Amino acid sequence: MADLSKKKVLILAADGFEQSELFKPREALLDAGATVKLASIKTDPIQGVKHDAEQGEKITPDMTLADVDVSAFDMLVLPGGVANPDTMRIQSRAIEIVRGFVAAGKPVAAICHAPWLLVEADVVDGKRMTSWPSVRTDLRNAGATEGDASFDVDGAIFTVKAYARAGKALGAARHLKEGARVALAKTEVFQGQHFLMPLTGVAVFINAFNFPAWGLWEKAAPALVAGVPVLVKPATPTAWLAQRMVADVVEAGILPP
Repeated sequence: MADLSKKKVLILAADGFEQSELFKPREALLDAGATVKLASIKTDPIQGVKHDAEQGEKITPDMTLADVDVSAFDMLVLPGGVANPDTMRIQSRAIEIVRGFVAAGKPVAAICHAPWLLVEADVVDGKRMTSWPSVRTDLRNAGATEGDASFDVDGAIFTVKAYARAGKALGAARHLKEGARVALAKTEVFQGQHFLMPLTGVAVFINAFNFPAWGLWEKAAPALVAGVPVLVKPATPTAWLAQRMVADVVEAGILPP
């Protein structure tokens, strides 16, 4: 990633944000030197989720929506999840912020369900966009046209790199510590720690046609790190792209032995 040491990035999120869609972009931006601030409705910790099915980690916002000065930032990131953008799109100040970034010609990254905010802000007419499939009708109705390819490939590359770094960090270890220790009693005598362990078996994926690269690697990468062989049935219309991605990853030598 380019040097972003002179850039300031704003993230908007509320309870129900998809954990990987906030933490991973935030981590990548910080690694590139950017100053990253998180704004929400209040400054109380907000709850992340994993695939809208289980609780993830919490994070404490740096400021409220009311405190945001659009002119002080260079880029806006909108994580997805279902509940998060659904909550944010009825916050008038959040919509004002989105409109402010777009009007100033500043980059706006809307992930997964987050284009709901762009629709609400009425800034998608005539734009070429992608989103989670269930949001596409809203985009079309608001005047946007669909296009997945570059987002799909870029997202796949980022995902593979993230899991490759995790695999490299393992070294000779056969487990990966996840999260902080959890107290199991009033004192520190009894504590619990979650570890990710190798699995047995095989992972079989039926891949969607519209995300042949990212859809593949967001599932295959963690399975490979877990030590599980992967079998993939790509969709026929985009099988060539899935095959090319696999060939490139194998050639790059980043898969676990």
